[in-house]
Amino acid sequence: MASPLEQASAKTIEEVLGWVRDSKGFVLDQAPDIAQQYLLWIQAEAVLGLILCFTVGLATWIYVGRRWDKESGKVWDQDFDVFMVSICGSFLPVIFTCGNIHTLVKCHFAPKIVLLEGLSKLF
Repeated sequence: MASPLEQASAKTIEEVLGWVRDSKGFVLDQAPDIAQQYLLWIQAEAVLGLILCFTVGLATWIYVGRRWDKESGKVWDQDFDVFMVSICGSFLPVIFTCGNIHTLVKCHFAPKIVLLEGLSKLF
């Protein structure tokens, strides 16, 4: 004879298995919508990244333009921070923009690969 603890454990396991069977149908029904929403999220992230990179690049261009010495035609003679702002504000957005464009192209031409990469991050 099984002890009360074993009976309670078996009952709990049966209930959990029933919930798993029931949720399987729900997950299969919702999978296409989840995949579409995931792709839209990835695309939205990439577009927002592009906007941010464009804004940083534009702000850098405006900052350096205001610091430009119009008489000598040089900007590097003023101080080192202008040089660093120019480097960080120009090159880093270009690098991140390339990554965001890559993501958008991949979402458009290979959405299944994007989904598989996203699923691989879960495990």
